[in-house]
Amino acid sequence: MLGTFNGSFKAGRRYVAAAPIINDPTLKLSYVLDDPTSWSGSGTTITDISGHGNHGTLIGSPTVTSTSIASNRTTPAYIRCPYNLPTNAWTVRCIATVANPQPGYWSTMWANENYNAGAGFYAFLSSSTQMFYGGTSRGGNYVSFTLGFKRLYDFTWDGTNFKMYVNSANVNTSSNYSTPAFTAATNNLYFGARHTNAGTGATDASATTFFLMQVYNVALTASQINTNYINIKTRYGI
Repeated sequence: MLGTFNGSFKAGRRYVAAAPIINDPTLKLSYVLDDPTSWSGSGTTITDISGHGNHGTLIGSPTVTSTSIASNRTTPAYIRCPYNLPTNAWTVRCIATVANPQPGYWSTMWANENYNAGAGFYAFLSSSTQMFYGGTSRGGNYVSFTLGFKRLYDFTWDGTNFKMYVNSANVNTSSNYSTPAFTAATNNLYFGARHTNAGTGATDASATTFFLMQVYNVALTASQINTNYINIKTRYGI
């Protein structure tokens, strides 16, 4: 069901869900911050409501509300997830506002990488208008990024191409990267920061407010991404 939700939603109220249900076995991580079964509004744990137990941990005291978590560069503060992206296919999705201005560049939206080892994947702003996403040595480059707006971002890897979608519009498709094979990183996925070049700790955090974060172990199609956007755009005001 592409990360959609059962039940009703009323403006100004937090969504209240029934017990977590795995609607899609390819959905491996789901943090829905306006759902109190996923995020209580305080503390350091986000419950993964995909049913796979990939619960998130807040590191460095991000700024929180009852429906959002904001990373920052000072501490750095970010969200650590006990999940590693596979090399064959994945989708990383988030609803986020990347602040304008950013405190510095690189500014990382998400990362699961070991730069020195040439392993894993990431998405970061190299300037106020340029987003790099993909593998640590090869990837797609989206040069028209706009700061300061809440958007739905979908990043996919299908084993050949990286693709980036903003509010379901495909804004960039990489060149063919079927060979040589990519190497997976095993040091956990972060939202709001990347690892140091040695693959440990954290650095290059961004000022980003997250409202939803989901990861699939397949590359969702453009049609699936559009359906999800239609289902949630009113709820999140995107």
